[in-house]
Amino acid sequence: MKTKHILLAALCAMLSLTAAAENFNAPRVQVGLRGSLSLSTWNIDESEALPNFAGGLQVALRVAPFPLYVETGVQYANKGIGLDDRWGGDVNQHELLIPVGVSYHHYFSPSTTIQPFAGFYVAPVFENDGVKCFGSNVDAGVRLAVGFTYKALYAGLGFDVSATGHRSDYFDEERDHWRDNYRDHWYDDWHDGWDDYWDRHPFNSTFYVTLGVNFVGGK
Repeated sequence: MKTKHILLAALCAMLSLTAAAENFNAPRVQVGLRGSLSLSTWNIDESEALPNFAGGLQVALRVAPFPLYVETGVQYANKGIGLDDRWGGDVNQHELLIPVGVSYHHYFSPSTTIQPFAGFYVAPVFENDGVKCFGSNVDAGVRLAVGFTYKALYAGLGFDVSATGHRSDYFDEERDHWRDNYRDHWYDDWHDGWDDYWDRHPFNSTFYVTLGVNFVGGK
């Protein structure tokens, strides 16, 4: 009996979601422009958050009778970070970012929604300041976000966490400098520790605030 009640409740919930989508005429497709201001940093003490910009096209396709969407798009993004001068200064990382994920559009009214999003991103790095992502030029990671719409206007908050460790050429140059000039003094005593220190592959995290407009599927 409990199983029947659970199935009946799930069916009622799905029907109510479907009715809400139909009553509010949830669009099958949404296309819009997005622009973001962001703060990026690496998970090392020498890193400082650096303000950056991202912008591009966002597409959402409804994949269920209720307002469940698969979202993707393409954006330019800079995920550069701040480093003090002895670590090589600020590092830029220009990417062509492609997010992919699932979003549910909850309607408060026919023109107002909240849109939680969960997914991932893949981002070829097309220009950098000596930064490598595990020796490659592709960044990838997890993206969590929430958006709000009023008619055709969009605002959102999001957080990206890279799953590919980063590497700066400056780290390699500085490591070689210390090895060449200080090995005879004290480097050998701390060989293992310093190798770990210089060979780090820090991970990037980015918090962003987004504004945009939907020119297809906005109300």
